[in-house]
Amino acid sequence: MAQTGNKYEVIDIYRIINPQSIVKYDDITAWNSRDFLSFKEKFGAPYAESLDNDKEHVLADVYMYKISDSSKYAIVAVGRDDGSINALSVKDIDSRWSEDNKYEYILENE
Repeated sequence: MAQTGNKYEVIDIYRIINPQSIVKYDDITAWNSRDFLSFKEKFGAPYAESLDNDKEHVLADVYMYKISDSSKYAIVAVGRDDGSINALSVKDIDSRWSEDNKYEYILENE
């Protein structure tokens, strides 16, 4: 399992589902489409998924992709109603107290 957040945030817990799934930082930060099917075609299956994805009441499923050329992870939230990307961000989940721990938004919630 992996988790994001610190004592001032909500802690998200992820289940690793595809440890071989690794993406490149420049490819993630260059992404500009909200089409999740295209995203999955380019980057493959996610490294991990949020345990909240199992709950019925959540509005978006959240997935994590490990970035090979960085200590950061890409986090993508996909709306359940239309299957489009609500938000795509990059975050260093290993340095919980550093400035690098802040979300770097590639696509923000609309």
